[in-house]
Formats: sequence, structure tokens, C-alpha cells
Amino acid sequence: VIADGQRLPGPVLAMPGVRVVAHSDIIPRAWLPTFSSLSIEPFVHRIADLSELFIYGNDDFMFWNATPPSYFVEDGQVILRGSYLPRWLAWIGARHRRGHPRIASRTALLLYRLGFERVYRPAHSFEIFRKSTCVAVWNELETVLRDVVALKFRDDDRALFWAMLVDTYEARYHRPLQ
Repeated sequence: VIADGQRLPGPVLAMPGVRVVAHSDIIPRAWLPTFSSLSIEPFVHRIADLSELFIYGNDDFMFWNATPPSYFVEDGQVILRGSYLPRWLAWIGARHRRGHPRIASRTALLLYRLGFERVYRPAHSFEIFRKSTCVAVWNELETVLRDVVALKFRDDDRALFWAMLVDTYEARYHRPLQ
């Protein structure tokens, strides 16, 4: 659980494998404090001892039923859930929408400008991330990401969706797990 000084209930902390990670453990001091999940998500892969594959869920996600590993990985491939966002729809959304649709559209247009032929928009649910893909996205987009993570609060005109960036890279370089 990533928290910035919030106290979690005892039963949550007593669950096997649950630990609290402070913002300062994964986010450089220059970008703290932050109150936007869009500024925190690009650092999740920096959690110490995190495995190459990890599941990410924001605070509005829950598992309602038993979920087998095959929901996330099958035949050595990461399972991406969502759909492709066409360039024309991203163009309209960036100009005429607000909130999450605007941010998704802006993220898609950035990826199209970078030469991606297809841009993947993940479903609003748990994500399976590959740590090495997260690192690759940071390495290639560091200049852009520095401006995004500097935001203390969400700004629809400057924010990007981390999951959309990572999933689009993952879809392009989709490779079997080793």
C-alpha cells in the first residue's frame, strides 16, 4: 500500500504480504509532496523488492471474486484489458472533453506523435505491469514525465495516464515472459 503518512487499519496491516510504502521511498524529494495518483503511478515500479510482474490497483479497485493468475498472464504473455483508441477520437477528446477522457486523449496523441501506430487504452481496473516495461517508458519519455510528475494536483491539460503509456509500450513489444 502506497501511503503518505496515512494510518491503515490494523486488520489490513495484519494481512500476509501487506506493507506500507511511503511516497518518499519511491518518489524523488523534488516532486514531493504530491496529491495526484497520476503523479504517483509512474513511480510504483520503484518499490523495493517488487517482482518483474506486479499487479497495480488504485484505491477505487476491489477484487470481488477469486481471480486466477490466468486473468493477468496466460501462455507466457501479459494480458492487457481495454481497447485501442483511434487517432481521430483522441483528437476530438483532447479538444472537447474534460476529466479522464481528455487526459486519455492527450496521452494517445503523444503516443501517436512518438510513432505508435496503435494506442492502447486500458480498462479502468487492476493492471498487470512488467517492471522492465515501466523502466523502458521512463527511459524513453523522461523529459515529458518530469513535467507530469511535478504536478501536485491533477491538471487535465498537463497530466498523462501512466497505465496507457505502459500498456501501449507493452502491446508494441509484447514478448513472452522468461
